[in-house]
Amino acid sequence: MASSLTILHCVLVLSSAVMLGCRAACPQVGYWERVPGTPQYYCYTLLNVSEGVLSYWLVSSKCQGMSSSTAVAFNNKTELNAVREWALTRGLPADGESGFWTGYLRVQQAPEDEQGVLSSEKKAIRQNRTLFVDEMGVTAPDALWRDETQPGDKLDKRDELCTAQSHPGRPEFLGIDDYSCHEHKLHYGICRYHMSR
Repeated sequence: MASSLTILHCVLVLSSAVMLGCRAACPQVGYWERVPGTPQYYCYTLLNVSEGVLSYWLVSSKCQGMSSSTAVAFNNKTELNAVREWALTRGLPADGESGFWTGYLRVQQAPEDEQGVLSSEKKAIRQNRTLFVDEMGVTAPDALWRDETQPGDKLDKRDELCTAQSHPGRPEFLGIDDYSCHEHKLHYGICRYHMSR
């Protein structure tokens, strides 16, 4: 069989009844790892930081090409912090604003008008947390945002549709922030693989 196929490991699950279940392993191609403090059915890999910072779309494409994984998404800040700390030990630069993209995108655009004016309606869209969803359509957990100013603290020409964990070397910045997907500030990439897929 091709080495890119996942290998199934069967384990006994003991409870009130004995059940036989199977769990897939991390992909055999690449440097995938489980990260303590995250759900056991996810594996993670840090994209090559020597390539420099990338657009969200390039990170998403690279992840898709690696065992159909996705840019990382999280249930809470505890998981986010576990991956942040793990990535720093794997070579993610700790200095500067650039961190890593997260897999929540705003589903509605809110650009300025032709005169460079942002309407109150578009401002409300930029600040609406419920419009940021992952690839499964799950809304970013409210508590995952960095602070009460996010999203939508930039009300200029930047229509920040993507999200990232910025300033990875500074724990006080823990939480996601919205960014333009392909300009202004770019980030590194971390892919997440779901072992049940």
